[in-house]
Amino acid sequence: SAAPTAPVYLYHGQQEFWIPREGAERLTGDWCARGANVVLAESFGEHLIVALSGLTPAFDWLSDRFAGAPVLGGCRAGS
Repeated sequence: SAAPTAPVYLYHGQQEFWIPREGAERLTGDWCARGANVVLAESFGEHLIVALSGLTPAFDWLSDRFAGAPVLGGCRAGS
């Protein structure tokens, strides 16, 4: 599949048991290999905890994009 052309922020729980981290890593790696700009952030917690605790950093990242803040180039692991 084609990689996204807009920057992407993904987040995943360190103790996630419903959705294996390997899937997020594989997707990130695939998109990065195709030239996408992806941040894969990892947060402490499992599925439901990170679904809530990850919202603030995700919305902050998104707010920065709408405000015109630059995105670090390339793919990287975030926090």
